[in-house]
Formats: sequence, structure tokens, C-alpha cells
Amino acid sequence: ILCGRIALSAETYDLAAVRARQVMEIAPEDPAGLLLLTATLAKQGKQAEALETLEEAPLTLRRKLPVLIEQLMLTQAIKGPKAILSQLETLGARHREDPLVLKALAECYSAIGQDEEAEQTAMAALQFNTNDASLHYLAGKFQRARGQVSQAIDHLSEAIRLEPTHIEAYLELAQAYSDSRQ
Repeated sequence: ILCGRIALSAETYDLAAVRARQVMEIAPEDPAGLLLLTATLAKQGKQAEALETLEEAPLTLRRKLPVLIEQLMLTQAIKGPKAILSQLETLGARHREDPLVLKALAECYSAIGQDEEAEQTAMAALQFNTNDASLHYLAGKFQRARGQVSQAIDHLSEAIRLEPTHIEAYLELAQAYSDSRQ
């Protein structure tokens, strides 16, 4: 799986797909291979094919939470965030302490402009996973918008520490520092 992830990050999609299929053959009940294959297809702009691959997977795999989340994210990429909101809210109610579900829900809320819900959900997710740059970015972005500049700077700085290539976090942090001088 590691070789496949490296191939995916290097944009060597054919190799990533081969490695994903090998993992799926070796460990058919492990969702890692399926998720790698769908990520590879999605990175190539083939979201519909990735979604179809998930839908054709064995039921035992489709019921696993990471696979459900990936299926919803692909649906969102194709149909928009409003198409998956109710399903994500249902998953969020069932899995109140799962950072993967809460992160997906926070990002969905943010995409449809429900900023207060997005911030609350991101903050809840951070209680269970403090090592997610996207969650720190969301929290910082909304805190800056509400005028909580020092907390925003903390979260945005942490997002950058965790993911130094997170361009949006740099831009938001620059704005937060600008806000703090006014």
C-alpha cells in the first residue's frame, strides 16, 4: 500500500492502480486497496469511475466507514455538497467521536456556507484528532471571520506546521496577522 501511495503522490497513476489492485487481491477485506484505487481514479479526474468502483465493491467493504466517507466525497465532487449533507449528518449523529466523519461534515458545511456549523464540527473533530491540517485551517478561518484573531493564528500556524504546503492556510494566516495590526 505504501508503494501505491508513493506512486499516487508522484502522479504515477498506472503504478498506483496496479499496487491498489495487488492490495485488493492480497487482502480483499481491507479497504485500503479499494480506497487507493478510487483516490487514483479521482486524481485523474475520473470521479464517476471511482464512484462506480466503490459501488461495485463487496458489501462488506462498502459498509466500512472510510469507504462510506469516500463514496460520499466522490458523490459531492460530482453532484455538489448539498447532495450528501443529510447522509453526512446521519453518519455524524451515529459516529459523534469519529474525526473522519466530523471532518467530512465540517468540510461539507463549509462548502455550502454554513460557517457556524462548520466551525463547531471542526472544533469537535479536533478533540479527537489534533493532527489534521484541514481541521486546523477550517477552525482558524472561521475564528478569524468572527474576530478571534489570536486563536485563528494558533490554528492556522498549526495547520501550516502539519502540512507545510497548505497554501490556503498561509493566505488566511497572512490575513489574520493583518487583522491583528488593525
